[in-house]
Amino acid sequence: MSDRIQVSASGSRTQISVRNWPADDADWRVSTRKDDDRQLQVYGWSHWEDDQLVGRLDLHVDSRRALLITGRWLADTLLTIEQPHVLATMVACAEEIALRLHTVGVGNGCLEWQLDPRDVEYVQRLFADFQPRKRPLRRGKRYLRKRLTDA
Repeated sequence: MSDRIQVSASGSRTQISVRNWPADDADWRVSTRKDDDRQLQVYGWSHWEDDQLVGRLDLHVDSRRALLITGRWLADTLLTIEQPHVLATMVACAEEIALRLHTVGVGNGCLEWQLDPRDVEYVQRLFADFQPRKRPLRRGKRYLRKRLTDA
């Protein structure tokens, strides 16, 4: 496990810290915002410059439920062929966060994705290991789930 991801749980507060995951020299590097540990940001090459913000993934942490992806954003300066790679990097980081949270007693060892119905097909094509969740948490949204642990 990488020491670039730190999680801690104390009372009702859970903290997540990510710094240049998976590596300093990776094409796409994920970090949490300094003022919001629930938002992953990915940096990389875009618009002829390095270290540009090219994507975000918003997370919601519940002490007993799956780590939930509630939103995503990709820079319009990314090439079409780069977009799935940037998204995959953020999702892989979120998976590792969910596993780490589970080891400290937060969450159920799953990663869920809250989506507008029009986005479900695109996300399932990219991430075939995410399965539809039967009961939605919010009306008008669809949910995909990936179990990360055996428990």
